[in-house]
Amino acid sequence: MPSLRNVGNTGPYMHNGSVTGLRNVVRHYSELDVSRLHIETESLLQPLALSDTDIDDLVAFLMTLSNPE
Repeated sequence: MPSLRNVGNTGPYMHNGSVTGLRNVVRHYSELDVSRLHIETESLLQPLALSDTDIDDLVAFLMTLSNPE
């Protein structure tokens, strides 16, 4: 099972490396456009709708899971 250990050190992110920076990943999922998911049933993914402070806090937490480089 994948782990979040060192998640702050593993960018670029997404399957194609299109997102740089952990903050950009969190913002992506916060502002997720469910109409672009190409699904025919109800999506399990929903936008997180985080505030800038919430995004900062989540990124700060995720960074605590990383070893310093």
